[in-house]
Amino acid sequence: MSTIGLGLVLAFFLATSTVAWFNVQVLRANNQQIIHTHKVIVAVDELLSTVQDAETGQRGYLLTGNPLYLQPYELASTAVSRRLEDVAILTRDNPVQQAHVRQVRRHVDAKMSELDATIQARRAEGLQAAVARMNTDRGKAEMDAIRAEVNLMRLEEQKLRLTRLEEMDAAYRTALISGVLSGLLGAVLTVAIYALIR
Repeated sequence: MSTIGLGLVLAFFLATSTVAWFNVQVLRANNQQIIHTHKVIVAVDELLSTVQDAETGQRGYLLTGNPLYLQPYELASTAVSRRLEDVAILTRDNPVQQAHVRQVRRHVDAKMSELDATIQARRAEGLQAAVARMNTDRGKAEMDAIRAEVNLMRLEEQKLRLTRLEEMDAAYRTALISGVLSGLLGAVLTVAIYALIR
């Protein structure tokens, strides 16, 4: 009987140790995923900001004709491909986000082409020609599409973050319960061993 009791106690402690180890792994993995989610949100925000910088530079140049105002546009034009690639790499394990990346890339390419064409029109034909191109609202439509896709990507990451936080919460609860049970069983065993020694 005492051998069976000892076996059960050892099995219980082994089981609670396994649960504790599993919980630590879940907490560590979810923590890394939450950090990753934050990185994706920052990356898509930086992408949107870069396209907005390009648009700001274009408008400054269209209004003034001063090439100095093109600096934000030129910097953004150089950076936008890298920003897109950063987002694509960060989301490569998520098919939903990869579909959004493809759409964002298409709209960003169209927006940058529209900005460049308007700048070229300003240089070659003057302000009125550039304004006429802008009044087609093609650039606005592309920018609205970029914002919409970026917003969908943010929402997807926020949904993933919420799921991971719920998993972390469940792992914390399991760790707490198994810790309390282990402590109680340890106390009972201590009392039982003390009684046997007496």
